[in-house]
Amino acid sequence: MGLDTASVTITLAQLDELRAAKATAEAALETERQRRLSVERGDPGGRVDVLAKALAVTMEIVQFAVGNLHPLTVRGWPYSALYRLAFAIREGLPSCSYSTDLAHTFERFGEECRKWEEARAEGREKELLAEENAAYAPSPALLARLGLIPPPMLDGAPSPAAVVFCGHMDASLGICSRLLGHDGEHSYA
Repeated sequence: MGLDTASVTITLAQLDELRAAKATAEAALETERQRRLSVERGDPGGRVDVLAKALAVTMEIVQFAVGNLHPLTVRGWPYSALYRLAFAIREGLPSCSYSTDLAHTFERFGEECRKWEEARAEGREKELLAEENAAYAPSPALLARLGLIPPPMLDGAPSPAAVVFCGHMDASLGICSRLLGHDGEHSYA
């Protein structure tokens, strides 16, 4: 060994103590950095950081609610709060595709909630449900082209596609019937 190298021998317990001391020092350094940033921002109590963390958690909850609680199934959605949140996102967050899309999603969902709440207040809930179902229901012609329902009869006899479709339906219903413990024939042709 030369003069510019050295060798140190320590036990595993001493190495663990050094690692623990390093982790403690790094945590203390990060705490001091956060405190310095708080003072520089004019927030010595660190309330901005707490509020930012609370906002992140709140956004997660709101996104879950918007994605899973349709206004048809939930009465009293606070849609005006969704509008205010969308505005706050547009005004307060850096403009990027994520924040813009999020604000737009909240606005659209808020509009959907408003529509359902107004329909309930006016006693038109069943009418709105029928309108919604009609708007999303595919046409019978499209279903026939996709082979999901039998196409029309040809000269009083089922078309070849209808026969194939009904054969698949019979097979599917036969499997379901056996699983449910029912016996019997099914025919749709």
